[in-house]
Amino acid sequence: MRIAMLGHSNSGKTTYVSSMYAALQRGPSGFRLASESGRHHEELLRAASTIRAGGYPPPSSQRSEYAFQLWRRQQSVLDFTWHDYRGGALFERAGDSPETLQLMENLAGADGIVVFVDAHHLATSRHSASQARRLTALSQRAVESRHDVIPVVIVYTKADLVTTDEQWRAAGAPLAALEKAVLESPNIAGMVTRVSCRTGQNVTTPVLWLVSCGLARHVEQLENNARSSTRAAEAARERITLSDSVGSFFRNERSWAQIADGHARDAAQYRSQFRSLRGTSRKLSRAAARAL
Repeated sequence: MRIAMLGHSNSGKTTYVSSMYAALQRGPSGFRLASESGRHHEELLRAASTIRAGGYPPPSSQRSEYAFQLWRRQQSVLDFTWHDYRGGALFERAGDSPETLQLMENLAGADGIVVFVDAHHLATSRHSASQARRLTALSQRAVESRHDVIPVVIVYTKADLVTTDEQWRAAGAPLAALEKAVLESPNIAGMVTRVSCRTGQNVTTPVLWLVSCGLARHVEQLENNARSSTRAAEAARERITLSDSVGSFFRNERSWAQIADGHARDAAQYRSQFRSLRGTSRKLSRAAARAL
């Protein structure tokens, strides 16, 4: 699964990744997050410790890619990559920066998108509307040509700094069109949440929800693969004849009996994986629902 983050500089993307990773070292219902990179593991935990002490990591100055693994107890559940881009890449023309071009390509191929916006900045700055329009345009472009359903989360960061209903109305106004598209579009599974890394509010919600969507799709695909392989095995068995078995032996080719056995083995493997992950997928969906 590939998850892409969108957000302008100082929107809290880098801070979120560290806080989320630390919070999911011992997550709900036995779920936990691991990094394939020992260096990333140490860096993220060190940054999270700094955040808990009242400091914040500097905004990302370059593109980062994290390879994560979701585990439940001793079972590896799902591998996913988490792409972070420096905020300035969002506002450059695609032809001006290789990173911006890469961002557009990855958005088009992403399995999930997280849109980060600084709620306090939206509520208090007159210049926030232009940034919101750019985020809206990029998000809509990323999903408008998709034929599958893609999960998209809008994350309002620094929620602890927005203290009144009037401020929240001001923060939400520039993104009203994007929220409507995310929550109502037929090719988007959408969710909107408020996050505060300083207080720990909802830091696990976006990733749990996105990964639960990805795991549910993976489980569905395993079931479909098992059915397809079963049908292929049945079709191959209908073509088994003695002459084919003998002729295939002398031609050094796979016989229809061997082809049928191969499809049957594939079906059994897919079915075993499906049964192993089906219950885990349901538990993850419930954990994500509780986080909401």
